[in-house]
Amino acid sequence: MRHRLPPVFLAIFAMFGLTLAAPARPAGPPQGRLIVLDSFPGGWTPSGGLVLGSNGNLFGVTSTGGPQRAGGIYEVATNGLLTVIWFTGANGSAPLGPLAPDHLGNFYGTTSSGGIGTNGTVFRLNRDGSFQTLAFFRGTNGSKPNGPLLLGTNGWHYGVTFNGGSNNFGTVFRVSAAGILSNVFSFDGGGGGANPASGLVQGPNGELFGTTQNGASNGIGTAFEMTYSGALTTLASFTGESGVFPGALVESANGTFFGPAANGGSNFAGTIFEMSPSGNVQTLSTFALTNGAIPNSPLFIGDHGVLFGTTEEGGVFGMGTIFHMNSRGSLATLFSFSGGPGGALPDSGVIETPDGNFFGTTSTGGTNNSGIVYELTDLPPFIVIPPQNQKWVKGGTARFSVTASGSQPLSYQWQFDGTNVVSDIPGETNTTLTVGPEQLANAGLYTVLVTNAFGAASASAVLNVTPPVIAFTTPAAGTRTNQLVVTGTTSAQGDVALVNFWITNVNAGINLSPLATFGTAVVTSNGTTSKWSVTNASILPGTNFFTVQSMDTVSNESTLVTREFFVAVPVPFALMTNGAGSIGGSAAFPGARPTNKAMLNVGEGYTLIAMPSNHYVFSNWTSSTGFTSGGSTLHFIMESNLSITANFIPNPFIGAAGTFNGLFSLTNEVTEQTAGMVRSLIVRSNGTYTGTLLLGGAAYGLSGTFNVSGFASKTVNRTTARGGPVSVEMNLDLAAGEITGSVSGTNGGPWVSALQAGKSIPSPSAEYTVLLDPSTNAIGKIPPGDGYMLLTNHLGSVTLSGALADGSTFSQIVPENALGVPVCDENLYGSAGLLWGWLSLGKGAAGTNLTWIKPRARSGIYTNGFTNALSITGSAWITPPLDYLPAAMLAISNGSFAPMFAVSITNRVVAKASSPPTNSLTGIFYPAAGLLRITFGNGIGRGTTYGYAAILQDTATGGGYFLTRTNAGAITLSP
Repeated sequence: MRHRLPPVFLAIFAMFGLTLAAPARPAGPPQGRLIVLDSFPGGWTPSGGLVLGSNGNLFGVTSTGGPQRAGGIYEVATNGLLTVIWFTGANGSAPLGPLAPDHLGNFYGTTSSGGIGTNGTVFRLNRDGSFQTLAFFRGTNGSKPNGPLLLGTNGWHYGVTFNGGSNNFGTVFRVSAAGILSNVFSFDGGGGGANPASGLVQGPNGELFGTTQNGASNGIGTAFEMTYSGALTTLASFTGESGVFPGALVESANGTFFGPAANGGSNFAGTIFEMSPSGNVQTLSTFALTNGAIPNSPLFIGDHGVLFGTTEEGGVFGMGTIFHMNSRGSLATLFSFSGGPGGALPDSGVIETPDGNFFGTTSTGGTNNSGIVYELTDLPPFIVIPPQNQKWVKGGTARFSVTASGSQPLSYQWQFDGTNVVSDIPGETNTTLTVGPEQLANAGLYTVLVTNAFGAASASAVLNVTPPVIAFTTPAAGTRTNQLVVTGTTSAQGDVALVNFWITNVNAGINLSPLATFGTAVVTSNGTTSKWSVTNASILPGTNFFTVQSMDTVSNESTLVTREFFVAVPVPFALMTNGAGSIGGSAAFPGARPTNKAMLNVGEGYTLIAMPSNHYVFSNWTSSTGFTSGGSTLHFIMESNLSITANFIPNPFIGAAGTFNGLFSLTNEVTEQTAGMVRSLIVRSNGTYTGTLLLGGAAYGLSGTFNVSGFASKTVNRTTARGGPVSVEMNLDLAAGEITGSVSGTNGGPWVSALQAGKSIPSPSAEYTVLLDPSTNAIGKIPPGDGYMLLTNHLGSVTLSGALADGSTFSQIVPENALGVPVCDENLYGSAGLLWGWLSLGKGAAGTNLTWIKPRARSGIYTNGFTNALSITGSAWITPPLDYLPAAMLAISNGSFAPMFAVSITNRVVAKASSPPTNSLTGIFYPAAGLLRITFGNGIGRGTTYGYAAILQDTATGGGYFLTRTNAGAITLSP
């Protein structure tokens, strides 16, 4: 069965710039020479691939063509001429699977249609060229066979049908040389699989193995084992990652099976998998379009277990490839088809002849675009399995082997460190080089050069001398002691030369790198394994790190190995408090609590915790060594004559606690990357805070503690894609209830934005309507109408919602503070764009300007984007009576017409009171919000366009916008 990539996968590839189309031929190494033996005539559809006959000619089948268009069997002679036996329909039609030779030189095969009820037939092409129909499928015993036949050890030929059987999900059948056909097994469509499309293979245990295209738990194919009597066991259910639509299995020399899967894998382009006889499936290689896609065809196992096959699509030109793969899953392209006379879309495999050339067919291309029969020859050498690195063993033997292929004959020459190996080393011109008995002089780089008449290839491996190994014997890790006796062992492939040691002391501030050498250990034995020891070296109190390294006689060094131990020297410790508070700590203190005059070990680490009393906070730590620390938890290393004091002061945060909201931006510019909001920053009476930073369309958590001076800093970690980390610094005015500071970053160059935030305050409840008038000096094309906004203040909690003049809506709930109402909406266009600025409540809902940033768009009127300052005009809003504006003028401008309407707004209805008579106008007024929606027409009485506006109650004026896919304009209302 042919399995092309589904259209949805091709669409996904296109989204990421991937394609299966044919690009121009790139420069690169030669792929060999493709000889077109013949082009199939128009109307032919070759399928199943080629087999080599006993007469040295190639044989194959075509599923169409001939007098009855039923396909036939063709023979390709060495001169490329075709001879054909045609099917008639009655004796079969549309053969799909390859021919299967027997030991007498005859060919057996099947047709997928024709015969009785178009269910297909079994035939034999005898060695003398005569043709015989052996059996007919009838549906109940199978239908639509399309794989090759397998000659079993019992003398019967076994095969599969795609449909038919007891459940119409396909069968396994057998047929004798005399034409007796019987159904061995019927697939059930469930756990046993469904629709086998490839032939069977006999496993190492003598049983039959095969695959199905559908069925089982994932519905995308199975692998199964079956006895000759028909007992079937499902071995594996394919997962998609391991492949979709598994193909024909081939048995390797070690008894496992290899096979292709036409689709699936990480790139949806197919896989090559390996399966054990017990059903363990492992994905060896995944196709990636550039190296091929849709491996529909059976694999061919060449010399040394090398796998060869084709992909129907992909490759350099998107028209299919010939590839090879070794048993470790290393896959490489031999040839990429380019279409035209050279053929395209090879949907059958290849065969290799003893001279190293390959034969196969394509389904399209050639003179008649019906495919070709080709020979791939003049192949330069290519390395299939390179030599592997070896470990040097004194007096041992190393063997370097290479597996290569290409047009025969191949020549081999081994080199050592760039010089041809001399004849006294066996195998210097063969596939395997033997080096031994090994001496240290043999260690180095071994390279094999493979050549033939068409090119060369090389691969290298190293004979390594393994570095020495060193280890400690005593003391044990973490030992507490007051003297040093350290012992250990070391071994090397050669002889041990010496052992060096270093000592570093944490208390002395010496870093592990670079190491300061303290001496050489005593090596007490010779040869490849030695003992070493160090005694009475000078050590300091505290934590010490003892590091050793050995070296062999050819200067190979072991890794550095380190062991830690502690030298305990106790001294008195002075601990004090200043202000109201106490001190706790870790359990490492004598008596499990920190006290004044406790005896602590020099160089050992301890922890102190400052605990303020009620109405006090911790200020800082001070010490006799001069260090200070503002954190309430202190980790320190004990020193001689050390004293530490915990300082506490009255709590300055009680009056400053509250919830803060504010904005930040550059001093003279508002941009999406440098402007944002600090939202709901809760400052508690102990100085701790939590809140949210809004920047660049994302929200980030803020938390920490203000110091007693009211300062706090925080680094917000953002991904590189988001712009990288930003630094937030805040200064809390403990008296004024205000926060100032900065937010800074480096994306697009260093920047620093000023931060200002105020504490939430209750205020009288009220409602406002606001018009947002775009400035005329904006950067980029802007909408001509007004946006609008409705504000509702409930005891200081302000709800605002509205729309901008391009139709974008926004909403936000934020508390009012002494600075005003901060507005920051970063989701106008899906985490892009920005509406930013301060509003001041009161009559007119005044403010300076709001900044409106619209990003570039793919479609619509405003594709270029813009940055605009919105002028604010507002009015307090009190729900009006039903007869709000019995007479008003409404103007529509910048459309295809510019009419002025006399209107009345009564009982929520906007009615047209006068001319122009040819243009329709209707509308609805929402008295609770002061908002207006109108529909105006095209001059023939039909309403075609919607507009939206808001009314300012204190002036009985209003403004708004209308917007279509191709046009926009302004709406104004006046008394």
